[in-house]
Amino acid sequence: MRVTTAFSRLLRLPGVWVRHVAFEPDRVVVTVALRRRRLVCPECGFSTVGRYDRRPVPSVWRHLDLGAWRLEIRAELRRLVCPTHGVRREAVPFAQPGSYHTHDFEDLVGWLATTMDKTAVCRLVRIDWDTVGRIITRVMDDGLDPDRLEDLFDIGVDEVSWTKRHNYLTLVSDHRRAKIVWGHEGRDTATLDGFFTELGTKRAERIEAVSMDMSAGYAKSVAKPGHASNAVICYDPFHVVALGTKALDVVRREVWNDRLEHAGRLYCQSPVDSRQTLNQALFDGHYLDVDADGTTLVATLSLKPEFEALIGFTQELRDRVECHEQHTDQARALLADVWSHHLASTAQRQATPPSRPTLSLAERPG
Repeated sequence: MRVTTAFSRLLRLPGVWVRHVAFEPDRVVVTVALRRRRLVCPECGFSTVGRYDRRPVPSVWRHLDLGAWRLEIRAELRRLVCPTHGVRREAVPFAQPGSYHTHDFEDLVGWLATTMDKTAVCRLVRIDWDTVGRIITRVMDDGLDPDRLEDLFDIGVDEVSWTKRHNYLTLVSDHRRAKIVWGHEGRDTATLDGFFTELGTKRAERIEAVSMDMSAGYAKSVAKPGHASNAVICYDPFHVVALGTKALDVVRREVWNDRLEHAGRLYCQSPVDSRQTLNQALFDGHYLDVDADGTTLVATLSLKPEFEALIGFTQELRDRVECHEQHTDQARALLADVWSHHLASTAQRQATPPSRPTLSLAERPG
């Protein structure tokens, strides 16, 4: 078997013949020729048999490495006169217009960019990060599914950040297909408005549920007329529990500060001026004992099992129940019940401050 035949079968480049193979110290250069006779415009696809001229130097494309060698594809191309775009270099079937890398090479870089950091990608394929960015743009433009926004019923909205949380990217996913279908820089109402503008009113009306964090900007965009105003907004359990835990921590600090202030007033005139005396006052069992009769801290702590039940509830429905409407209605009802308890306990705390136990100086520890 001739070496040109072997490389033709090895490379499997569409629409070309392998004419020559040269082995250089650091690379392998494969010279190819296009099979078609007609010249094709890379911008619009216009084809003609007449040529404008032939380029004096061959064009070069980077292909997948052959072991330790860099593999380059070279071809002498012609130029044509397009009635719309003027004089252009003819298109090739194995690379995108304006690119100096083959489709196979760009597909590899695009996949590596989703699984590795930029330093590792640059070292592995031996290109700079700016080239990686341009390749990703071309791969997305060429390989993005044009029907990705069709048949959207359950979607999720979230944001990711980079450069120490100074830049944000809003992502929209399709829960049923488990794929990202849209993305844009930003994380506010206007950013998500762009998604619904691209989606269109007719397709947006078919959305039944939107999962998101507790961001007011995203919810405001979903509720706008012409968007998914009839869809059920489902807050993810992580942010619900995080908010409840934050509220619990606020109440805990308030109760602790009240006890700390009261203990300091009782023992500020103590002849023993030491931190140990104050610690004994705080931890002697009198100031931290909270009766289970509906006081602030106990009422707040009682919400923790309810939040845990909420997580288990949604997980169980996700595994066993196929009816999405029943899932969202019951989850919303349970969430409303949990927060009604939280609001009630907060109102009670503000109306009647918790009572503090009092000690006489004779009962002072130590």
